[in-house]
Amino acid sequence: MPRTLHQELGRRAVPSALARHAGPRRDVAFVDVPLDEVHAIGHAAPIRATVNDVVLSAVGAGLHAWLAKAGAPAAALRVKVPVSLHQPGERDTANRDSFIVVGLPLERDDPVDRLTAVTRETRECKRRHDAETLDDVFRRLSHLSRSLERSAEHWSMSPRVFTLNVSNVPGPSGPQLVLGAPLLELHTLAEIAHGHALRVAIVSAAGRISFGLCADRDAVDGLELIADGIRREIDALGARLAKPEPSGL
Repeated sequence: MPRTLHQELGRRAVPSALARHAGPRRDVAFVDVPLDEVHAIGHAAPIRATVNDVVLSAVGAGLHAWLAKAGAPAAALRVKVPVSLHQPGERDTANRDSFIVVGLPLERDDPVDRLTAVTRETRECKRRHDAETLDDVFRRLSHLSRSLERSAEHWSMSPRVFTLNVSNVPGPSGPQLVLGAPLLELHTLAEIAHGHALRVAIVSAAGRISFGLCADRDAVDGLELIADGIRREIDALGARLAKPEPSGL
């Protein structure tokens, strides 16, 4: 447990231009790509990657592009990744949510190398059961003292622990209708928090996966650079890894 707490909640995030108090103005951007392409990239990766690994790597590429434009060093940034622990069939209808913290290797220029590094780190978090351990810690603190629980929650939101939050929520599978019309795309946004000037919320539905970027306009100049970097990374990984379907001719 001490190793997990140090890994997830230790003072390990590097100083970043994103560690700003949230002002009143916002910029938003969206990136929409085929979900099958993301699956194909993960399956063809040197170390088999999940959809979450691929999207985290793509977000890292977007941040790399933004930092390069700003003339900032491309040091690793830590992202908080929410994790649902709720299992099908559990009697408790409330969600059991936890998280892990993953370092995005922005210093790596090669898209496949970046994806491999992210996949290795998320696999290690799963092997150690980091999300379950953190859930257990917060549950125990809630039984001991509400003030202790609040202090731990406050610390877990510190920019010294992570730089930005990247959530990925699978939407409904299969064709969906809205007022009788077929659902073509689904997009989502999530509000930023103090000390975290950028938030990335991802949702999949109708065979597409959408990145919704929300940022403090005064802290993140050029949000479109991050969005373009995400799109280019998916394209680059697809060109390197995803094999086209046989034509049958």
